[in-house]
Amino acid sequence: MFTWLQTHIQKHHKIIFGIILVVVIISFVFTIGNFGGFGNPTNPNAGPREFYGFNLNSARDVRALEQWTTISLALDRQRISDEAVQYGAMQRAVLLSIVADLQIPEPTQEQFQKYVSERPAFQDWQTGQFSQKMYAGFIDSFKNNPNMSEETLITTLSQDFRIDQVSSALGGPGYVMPYLALEEIKRRDTVWSIDLAELDRDTFEPTIEITDEALEEFYQQAKFRYETKPQIVAEYVSFPAANYIDQVAEPTEAELTTVYNKNRAAMPKTDEGATKPLAEVKDHVTELYKQEKAQELALNDANKFAVALYDAAYEGTVKQNDPSLAAFVSEQGYELKKLPPFSEGNLNVGGVVPASGLGQLLNVHEDRFFTDGGVKTADGAAVLILVEKGATSIPPLADVRDRVVADYKTYEKGRQFNAKAEEAQAELQTAVDDGKDFTEAAEALGFTVKSFDDFTLMSPPKDKAIDNFVLSTVSEMTEGEVSNLVGFSDVGTIVYVKKADVPQISADSEQVVSEMGKIQSQIAMATEASIVNELIEIGNKKLEAEEKPAL
Repeated sequence: MFTWLQTHIQKHHKIIFGIILVVVIISFVFTIGNFGGFGNPTNPNAGPREFYGFNLNSARDVRALEQWTTISLALDRQRISDEAVQYGAMQRAVLLSIVADLQIPEPTQEQFQKYVSERPAFQDWQTGQFSQKMYAGFIDSFKNNPNMSEETLITTLSQDFRIDQVSSALGGPGYVMPYLALEEIKRRDTVWSIDLAELDRDTFEPTIEITDEALEEFYQQAKFRYETKPQIVAEYVSFPAANYIDQVAEPTEAELTTVYNKNRAAMPKTDEGATKPLAEVKDHVTELYKQEKAQELALNDANKFAVALYDAAYEGTVKQNDPSLAAFVSEQGYELKKLPPFSEGNLNVGGVVPASGLGQLLNVHEDRFFTDGGVKTADGAAVLILVEKGATSIPPLADVRDRVVADYKTYEKGRQFNAKAEEAQAELQTAVDDGKDFTEAAEALGFTVKSFDDFTLMSPPKDKAIDNFVLSTVSEMTEGEVSNLVGFSDVGTIVYVKKADVPQISADSEQVVSEMGKIQSQIAMATEASIVNELIEIGNKKLEAEEKPAL
């Protein structure tokens, strides 16, 4: 199909082909074959999993999509990662399906030459023009690599040419009114000079009167804060590692060295602070080795017990909170032990079981009321068994009064701080409207003032950081305006725009036309991405429906 393209490149653009291989091959070698999420053709004998004309149970189809996607990303100077290739492969399958449906023709020889020369991988970083220096000296590089072929590269380029046409059609014209481009230029290029009046929340100490009526009202509005988490009652079956020490064989020198190196930072030190050599701590390292191996054996038995418990629960011979459970545990040669009550917000039972293990009980239910397998504990392993989950409750005000008082003080301090800032904003706006100095007026109200002159939003002052919230506020302001309180940090800020030199541009200027083109491209890309993502979702839902077993 691509004979004439191959011949043309080999005869007239062999250097181009060489550099394409160089650009692609390094990323290609380290990525192809390492993607676990897309396709995953682990069972070629299962039925086909059709996704827009590609069989995701076919290693060949999945590999082809990943190869084409990887090459395309490299030619566009985009970052190559597992996620990028996986998403790009799905996107490519959708777009190639549309290419086929619309019967988009392959490029002519002239179109192909022009398209290759415009690939970002072959354009000079500074001039944006095709550069001979980008590929000189790399003729025929990596051509013998088994993961690459000329045909695959040419196929990718031809596909990309046609995909770009589909993408352009999907994105649409991206129509933009001139005033949007004009406003964007003004926002970006306006030169600002501002004063920032700052008030520290931590040093703000208002008078707060605490009454029973105020506390009751606050408590009623914020009851959710004091809701107690459900208490969880659980039991466990323990598998102490000490019971397995005698089953552990003496370690070899290689095994000791591995344990020593893994725990080097925790090894005993000399008087000078250096880690003692293995020969001097051999007994200690041997003990660590045996403890690790014993815990592995304990965890293995815990897993076997969990499987046996699952089978018994599934068969109905063992039930939660039933004498059959204790009988089953006893028959297995173990005993049930109680854990102290705990909650989702306080996964602590005194160190018997770590928080990560307790967390596994948060999502268990009546049908499976125990952990999936053994969990590691300080002394070995355990299987945790849920007894019950209590209900949530909201204690009366009297029981949580101290907490309510503390929360009310914090709330009231914030409310008064915002009220003071609101009053200050009005006073400061009046002051500057009357021709008074903003700095003097702000300092008289207890604010600290900083000044920043002659900067744009694209080039803010580098030596004096301005908060992004402040810059966002400035972009919406006009000369002579005083803002409301800005920021959610420890410092509240009021902005005063001393000067705003707005560029004077006509709506039909070349700058506006150029900006309109940029915005149109962004809108078109967003539109195309939205459509393709929707088609990918449709394809995935079809796969899920096909794979769902019949009832």
